[in-house]
Amino acid sequence: MLHRCFWLLLVALAPWARADDVRATPTGITAAIPGLGDAKLDPAYWIARTADAHRLRLSSDQITARNDHLRATEASMRDLHALAASMTDKQVRAWIEGLSQRPSHALFDRDGKSISARQINAWMRSLALKRLPREQPVRFALVTRRSNLRTFPTATRVFSTPADREIDRFQESAFFPGTAVAIVHQSRDGHWYFVLGERYAAWIRADSVAIGTRQTVLEYATRTPALVVTGAAVRTLRTPAVPELSELMLDMGTRIPVLADWDMERAVHGHLPVAHHVIELPTRGGDGRLALRPALLARNSDVRTAPLAHTAANILEQSFKFLGERYGWGHADNGRDCSGFVSEVYASMGITLPRNTGDQNRSTAFARTALGAELDQAARRSLLERLNVGDLIYLPGHVMMVIGQESDGPWVIHDAYNIALRRNAGIAALRANGVIVTPLYALMLDAGSSYVDAITAIQHIGPGDPR
Repeated sequence: MLHRCFWLLLVALAPWARADDVRATPTGITAAIPGLGDAKLDPAYWIARTADAHRLRLSSDQITARNDHLRATEASMRDLHALAASMTDKQVRAWIEGLSQRPSHALFDRDGKSISARQINAWMRSLALKRLPREQPVRFALVTRRSNLRTFPTATRVFSTPADREIDRFQESAFFPGTAVAIVHQSRDGHWYFVLGERYAAWIRADSVAIGTRQTVLEYATRTPALVVTGAAVRTLRTPAVPELSELMLDMGTRIPVLADWDMERAVHGHLPVAHHVIELPTRGGDGRLALRPALLARNSDVRTAPLAHTAANILEQSFKFLGERYGWGHADNGRDCSGFVSEVYASMGITLPRNTGDQNRSTAFARTALGAELDQAARRSLLERLNVGDLIYLPGHVMMVIGQESDGPWVIHDAYNIALRRNAGIAALRANGVIVTPLYALMLDAGSSYVDAITAIQHIGPGDPR
């Protein structure tokens, strides 16, 4: 879980604001984030200030080439098509031990009570590493619902302090319906699988995946025609008779095959589908086997038949669809964190990013600019003021997306847990707990350290040679 969004970033916001923003904005907004204003919470504001906002940046062929380069060069990514038919115990053990390491610091439960050594020992035994066969066949499966990925095969929430109730330290990420995975091990009680996905490897509940043939599972993601979810999230039609397909959440960037030749006079789970897309989703039978079944998605859902064009306008429109969404460490609570946020914005345009901030930061698949310690603040500001909409700015454990340049420097949108505001001579810490818009130069780590000095890299997800 290293290198994901660092949840305790403290941000200070300097108390300057344009006079017209102050006059047009309710007092509460400017009091919280001086200079923000109602207008800046609308993507139209930033689109109007962006030159060539609708110009295509990367074509679909260029995006495919970038994605292929990412998969070939990024260690955190894996090609499921290239997996061997079987795995050795050494391979599987390395994956599991790389993730499920015995905690080295105190942990607490939701009641603030210390997690005992006895409980930790039980979680270590649940890994069932002694049961690993010398070699075993790889099973393939599709995820059937939005499912948490866990450090250990347990749903128990654990926290770093007795007072914390938000950041579950065993929460890694989440997989969405239709995600292909390779099952390489199961927990001692058989209720959890250790799975490999394209962008993550972790423990997932066994009852949230359906096992199918290698061919069926791996072909699902490339079947045509298909729909791409371009809303923050959409839900399938409520179908009480088929609860596993009823109001199923599909996150931004999810791609789902369409049954284009479905007879519109043939009901789907009791509904005439003339006002719906008939899509095909994976379901799990009583024996755990995969069955692909039709489901309904309303025609007015925020979906497209292909990824959106990679333009500045679309980047802004997509990122602002998450504005105000509650922060979700590791995709917890149907939300997302900072790296999940930027990943899904770009996924709606067909662009794949690594899952965690550290891997995104270091990737050579994009036009990366490293900011070394030798750069003073003036040099850093000169570079930052040349950034474009959609550029990603990385600090240790955090990522922000540039949305435009103003007289007070770059502005960013990011998914943050805690922020801090500079007020008079001090810093006021507040709980942001969601996707917010802030001026970059006003952000502070503490009273004496600015975000600008802590930036380690910039990723330009657009034209330019990968590094």
